[in-house]
Amino acid sequence: MSSDTSKPAKGKRKLPAPAKKKPKDPKSRRLKGSLKKPAVQSERKQTAVTRKNQPDPAAKFLKEYLKQLRAGRKGSPPTRSEIEQGMQQWERECAGLIAEVKSAEALAKQRKREIDEWKQWYNGVAKIDKSEEWAKLEAEIAWRAQQINDAQHKIDQLYEKHLAAQTQLEMARHWLIAYDHGILDKPLKDDPRYVALMAATSTATKKTR
Repeated sequence: MSSDTSKPAKGKRKLPAPAKKKPKDPKSRRLKGSLKKPAVQSERKQTAVTRKNQPDPAAKFLKEYLKQLRAGRKGSPPTRSEIEQGMQQWERECAGLIAEVKSAEALAKQRKREIDEWKQWYNGVAKIDKSEEWAKLEAEIAWRAQQINDAQHKIDQLYEKHLAAQTQLEMARHWLIAYDHGILDKPLKDDPRYVALMAATSTATKKTR
């Protein structure tokens, strides 16, 4: 009889065939990725809208400067003395606003330190007395926190006023330079400030689109 070659030899075991891996469903992979995309896209859109709604200080300055430049050309040009008086006025305005900002910032820092001191005091109170002193701690923190919020709101408003005053000051400085160079005697279309402003305004408009 012929020997059966299909049987494994003695002492040797036939290894099982490796299990085939189940292919991943490409749909499930795409689904997982798609779950995150809307949130990211929504976040980006919201950031873009927020940036778009924020006023550009440079564009605001150019617009205001051009407005003042045209208005100043309607009547007789200002004298050097009038320009210098305007500069001094806006310099005082800027200095006063900065002083108010520093005062408000100092008050906010002081109230924050006092809140930290009251928290440290409460941490040192004996456990048996903590419930009785909690109301006192809350009251001391509440009015100081309100003052900090009010100070921050005031600081934001002061910075806006300072930006407007700084814009006026820069305009006055440019008027003085124009006066010293005899530019005020030229037509508006030949005023180098006007030409430069129109070019800058056009560039700023293209960037915001």
